[in-house]
Amino acid sequence: MRTGYATGIGILILTAAGAGLAEAQVASWTEQVSFKGDLRLRHEIIDQEDRDTRNRWRIRARVGMSGTVNEQIDVHLRLATGSDDPVSTNQSLDGGFSNKDFNLDMAYVDWRPDVLGGASLYGGKMDMPFIAVGDLVWDGDLTPEGVAFSYSGGEGMTLMLNGAAFWAEERSSDSDTMVYGLQAAGQMDASETVAVTGGLSYFLYDNMQGFAPLYDEGDGFGNTLVPVSDEEDAAEVYANDYGIVEVFYEVGIDTGGLPISLYGEYIVNTEAETDGDTGYLFGAKLGKTKDVNSWQLNYNYRDLEADATVGAFTDSDSFGGGTTGEGHKLSGVYQIAKNWQAGVAVFLNTQDPDGADVDYTRAQFDLIAKF
Repeated sequence: MRTGYATGIGILILTAAGAGLAEAQVASWTEQVSFKGDLRLRHEIIDQEDRDTRNRWRIRARVGMSGTVNEQIDVHLRLATGSDDPVSTNQSLDGGFSNKDFNLDMAYVDWRPDVLGGASLYGGKMDMPFIAVGDLVWDGDLTPEGVAFSYSGGEGMTLMLNGAAFWAEERSSDSDTMVYGLQAAGQMDASETVAVTGGLSYFLYDNMQGFAPLYDEGDGFGNTLVPVSDEEDAAEVYANDYGIVEVFYEVGIDTGGLPISLYGEYIVNTEAETDGDTGYLFGAKLGKTKDVNSWQLNYNYRDLEADATVGAFTDSDSFGGGTTGEGHKLSGVYQIAKNWQAGVAVFLNTQDPDGADVDYTRAQFDLIAKF
């Protein structure tokens, strides 16, 4: 009896110890790893001059994971719908109910070494490390690949420094195309109700002129291309290099009710050898989506010449994507419930291919769920 009793007590102790260990392991795992994601349902209408009006339903689904490696290192991963298009994770609902693809949209390390005093180093396929008040240079969905750093600090005025080296195209038998970027910005409170942000960026593309267009060799996305020979079907290559200077600003005003933000950016390609090397954008936001029934309105106007920036990476919605266009964007978001939003965006644009103005109108109606 005593032996059996002792054995039973031992089993209970071991079981309790095992359960405690398992619980500790689960707690440790959940503390080190977090998940988040979103799903967007979109109906889109595109009306382009001299073409039939296009209606389509699209979805965007993204699932992300962040893991803590140690006190200095985090890892971030994200999967997203869509094709291999670098500036869109939308997936059209067509193809006879065919299955849709998920792709690796983000995978990078965030390293914050103590010796650098608040700076972060990144490596991999990452979230955009540069401050962007508009999307003339970078589409909001672009996740560049390479290495980057960021620093933020200071008293009274916050100083922000960002830099990167991205691998845009690796060629086994020719020079690689690299993108180098450096950005300096400052943020300060001009008064108790006004905050001002301003900055200067420079983005240099190495090995562009004379090379095939990035992402799609047959499409310059508005950039000027020239044939490599006099043959009728000769391949086309970039006519210019790209060294883009960007100046940007944002002024936030706290009215005590609805917040107001005024923003803008101006860019010029200092390496262009053809006409059409500048672009600008200015706009305003009213309100902020946070609580249920809150809302935000946004308006901007842009003019983007052919070679002001690389067309493959600029906003993919305005004037059908790429450069060579101008026009208005009006958008609004309404917070229906916690993590549940409705949105609408209207683009009233003019495309300018070969100097011929073409009217381009686009409307997007969204429902967005976040988790």
